[in-house]
Amino acid sequence: MKLPTYLAVLLVLVMALFACQPATESPKQVVQVWLNHMAAGDISKAMELSAPTTREILQVWQTEGFNLYKDAAFEQIHIEMQSDSLAVASFLLNGEQSDLQAVKLEGKWLVQMVK
Repeated sequence: MKLPTYLAVLLVLVMALFACQPATESPKQVVQVWLNHMAAGDISKAMELSAPTTREILQVWQTEGFNLYKDAAFEQIHIEMQSDSLAVASFLLNGEQSDLQAVKLEGKWLVQMVK
């Protein structure tokens, strides 16, 4: 195989690999998907993207029929990396400043609610 053809095939394979990655590969992506699940009222799906402590909180919310984020509007999501495994997400929740954390546990970014 000639070098240009080989490079073209390699480029296509790399692009295909990145296209197949889940939508939660970065802190911003996991926070956005988590917020979308919460706004849609799908706490079960949000729990799949939650750190253990947040999962416990959401289980209580689900039992009590409570959801702080239901039908909420989120704007200006900004991520600030604190380390390789911790990021702080700041955003407007119905016009008010709010924060969440994204933590990397076992190679996977998860949302962690902060007090």
